[in-house]
Formats: sequence, structure tokens, C-alpha cells
Amino acid sequence: MRDDSDSGTTDENPRALLLRAGTGDTEAFHRFYISTVDDVSRYVASRADAGSTEDIVAETYLRAYRSAASFTDRGTPAIAWLITIARNQIATHYRRSSRQVRPNADERTVPSTEERSVLSDEHAAVLRDLQQLSPRYQEILRLRFIEDLPVAVCADELEIGEGAVRALTFRALNALRSVTAVDLEQEAEEG
Repeated sequence: MRDDSDSGTTDENPRALLLRAGTGDTEAFHRFYISTVDDVSRYVASRADAGSTEDIVAETYLRAYRSAASFTDRGTPAIAWLITIARNQIATHYRRSSRQVRPNADERTVPSTEERSVLSDEHAAVLRDLQQLSPRYQEILRLRFIEDLPVAVCADELEIGEGAVRALTFRALNALRSVTAVDLEQEAEEG
């Protein structure tokens, strides 16, 4: 990534350009864009599917342009501020895409009333079991399996490493299995 320090000319320093852009200088924002777009594009491309990268980068710069005035110079590189915006846009993209209904072309039948009832009961049981887990386990299972986010996005969202996401997911699933096993044993004793 490009060095954001005060070395070189102040006019080409991304931090200085962003500060000027925050005062309404559109030429400074354009130069800021030119000096940072490669880094942002690489970051997004490494975490999002190829078809979405361009849209996420565009949305990142739109958000940056709209909030350039809120950037304050605390010695943090401007690229770090911009990458944070990109990370949030990636997470938003995956949340939105996971909520879209994806009809299965092979299964065009509507479940019967009995099948819906069974599914509803199973859904309620899973939710009940999830609520018995710690909030951290609930969060990782929600991100990974309900929102269907990739490990890299979960790591960014939780501000932990990808290995930690995998380990946390493993532990959360084991905890859920334990809770579910207890429920099944209780049902067997009652039935």
C-alpha cells in the first residue's frame, strides 16, 4: 500500500488530499481517488466475488466523498480510514446478498401444510437451542450460517483473524450439538 506519511510533496500525500477534499475541494478528492484506488481495489477483490468488486469500490468512494469532511488528522493513514469504509461495504454487500431469495430451480413445489408445520417446529427448536449459547457463539453462527458470510468477512466484522473465526465456529457448533443432544435425550425420555 502507498505510504501516507508526510514525506514527498504535501499536495500528493493522501492524508493531505483527503483533508482538502473535506473542505469541498473536488480536485483534491479526484487526486486522492487516483492515489488510492489500486490499493482499495486489491483489498476488495481479495475479499469479494469478482462480479461485485467494482460496485463495492464505487460505493466505498461514494461514502468516502460524502464523509470526507468527517476525516480528522490524528496521524492515522487516510488509506486505513478508506479500507475501513471498504470493509463495511463488503460486509453490507454480503448481508444484502444473503437476504435475497434464491429459488431452487429443481424444487418448484410448495411444501404441504404438514411439511410446513414440521419445518416450523424444527426452526423453533433450533432458535431455542441457539438462545442457550453464549452471545459470542450466537453471533458467529448467525454470521456464518444465517447471513452466510465468508470467513474473511466474519473476521473483519468481529475484528479477529480468520483462524480465530474457524476455531470459534467449531466451538460454537460443538456447543450447539451438546445443547441439541440434551434436547433429544429429554424428548426420548418424555416420549
